[in-house]
Amino acid sequence: MDKSPDLLSVPLGPYLVRGTLQLFVGMMAVSSLTLVDAWFIGKIGPQALQAIGFATPILLVGMNAILGLGTGITSVLGHELGSGGSSTQSARFAATILSLLLGGFLAFGGWLFNSWICEWMGVPVALQHLLNTYLYPMYGSWMFLAILMGQVNLVRAEGNTQTPLIVMIAVLIANILLDPLLIFGWGIIPALGLAGAGWATCLSLIIGILVAWGQGAGLAFGADSGFSKVTRRILKTAIPAGTSRILFPFAHGVTVQLLAQIGAGWVGAHAIGFRLDLTLLMIMVALSATIGPLVSMHAGASSWARLRKAIQIHWVMILILGGTLSVTLTSLAPWIGMVFTDSEPLQDQVATYYQLVPWGYIFHGGLITGVGILYALERPLVAWIISATHLFGVYVPLMLVCSNIWKSEGILLAWPISACIGCLGCWIYMNRLISE
Repeated sequence: MDKSPDLLSVPLGPYLVRGTLQLFVGMMAVSSLTLVDAWFIGKIGPQALQAIGFATPILLVGMNAILGLGTGITSVLGHELGSGGSSTQSARFAATILSLLLGGFLAFGGWLFNSWICEWMGVPVALQHLLNTYLYPMYGSWMFLAILMGQVNLVRAEGNTQTPLIVMIAVLIANILLDPLLIFGWGIIPALGLAGAGWATCLSLIIGILVAWGQGAGLAFGADSGFSKVTRRILKTAIPAGTSRILFPFAHGVTVQLLAQIGAGWVGAHAIGFRLDLTLLMIMVALSATIGPLVSMHAGASSWARLRKAIQIHWVMILILGGTLSVTLTSLAPWIGMVFTDSEPLQDQVATYYQLVPWGYIFHGGLITGVGILYALERPLVAWIISATHLFGVYVPLMLVCSNIWKSEGILLAWPISACIGCLGCWIYMNRLISE
């Protein structure tokens, strides 16, 4: 049964709301893999939380590279579907091959360069062995994640948000069941500690791949005319999208380094806050992922008036969602840390995080979706420049300055300020582009 709507005629408001909610639940499920890990790992002790704090920016490199490829796949396939192009099957086949190659490259690269990566991150000697037991299986999970996201992107480009929802919920349920089983052991199954969390993620993603196949979201093999051309088009968008996403973990790595100089507790608090943010702000990523295929297909069909209307509706949604999250999280700041740790100093540091960082949620959401729309319009170079300038032209310098003035609070405050600047620049350019 075809679960993909006709994006060129579907009512825009209801589709954006329904598609965003479906993808949010699904993406939150996948993002919650690390949050679930953090909750169970927190039961091991503060040292284990500090270890995964160093793992976060490393793992984000692989995840963001895979998401970058997904941006290229949905953009090109959406344009082909909207214009009625003859290379639709080639686009699907190219997406399959590129997903397999990227997953293998990331997994083997992580295993090969792990020692150098940990040294660059400044991982304390006392945490290195503990961290490695978690990272080695997590590197392998990149292969399975690339395959799974390849399956999901093929149906998402057609506007199908139901299948990704089903698949991602299956992954979350599997991880919730497997995490305590492998981390703490049960019966004849030994307690693997941090390594158990990594293996649980691998097994959960394999289950997701099987569920996706059962839903008809298999990988595509066999190409028609234009395979080479469509592959180049995907890479033309995917490489800037992937590298711009990979820049974020490097900027995040600078954040971790600065916090580590102030105290290891701040690294643990940031790990909790950052992972929770990754889950909550999936609503913005889901909105971007929902409107991306819509923009690509309408651009391919040259339906510009309807495209502008969709973007206006989507901006209103950002204001509502971002504002609601900001007020809610800052109000709950004193109690959030209690969910993850029994350490009172760590609870206070998590509270500080949520008194400052959430004020940038609206701007961060606007930046995420604005850059996503530029990729959907096949303006990858401009989108890359905006992302790179925001991170290393604004965020990192601002963080270095603020850390000298307000220490840990300055590091945290740099994010909402830089997000505001980046969001305004992105939306000024994008509005001029779609008005032409």
